[in-house]
Amino acid sequence: MGCDGTHRGFGAFLKVFPAAEFEAQPLKVEAPPVSREDAVLALITGWISHSGPVTANQLGRVLSLSASDTEKALLQLESSGVVVRGKFSDPALGQTE
Repeated sequence: MGCDGTHRGFGAFLKVFPAAEFEAQPLKVEAPPVSREDAVLALITGWISHSGPVTANQLGRVLSLSASDTEKALLQLESSGVVVRGKFSDPALGQTE
């Protein structure tokens, strides 16, 4: 465990989900400290690259994140060109997101 009581390799995860409990003891991995904001950004970046068009509310619900955390990360990704804001249609479903 790190000096702050967290598993060093799971520091980013525990920044986002501080109440998480593990069934098995995680392996200790040296990793630099990370802010909660950077951890949330990394989490959303990973999910968004596999999820396809999704609303901020949908993504926040799936990841159990607050709307403000989700929106802030998506704005960062939008400003760097990773995601685009818009309305996307699925003709098969007749829905717009």
